Amino acid sequence: MKIFIFFLSVFFALSAHSKTLQIGDLPIDVVGKNTDGSEIKISDYKGKVVIVSFWASWCGPCRKELPVLSGIQKKLPLRNYR
Repeated sequence: MKIFIFFLSVFFALSAHSKTLQIGDLPIDVVGKNTDGSEIKISDYKGKVVIVSFWASWCGPCRKELPVLSGIQKKLPLRNYR
């Protein structure tokens, strides 16, 4: 559930960003808030693998991807996730 909230936060943060990103641009650092209200920052994950998935509830292939992401989370638990 935490990973879902993280991805949802990233989606909303990026969709609300007014500047159009270009190839090579750095992403915005603060992408949302966690369930406890603390900010989620991309910079906190420097040197780590971060998976960002953009999907929609009406997208069949997107929904098929969710069990795959869940499996990744189970194999590689997020030990330091806030």
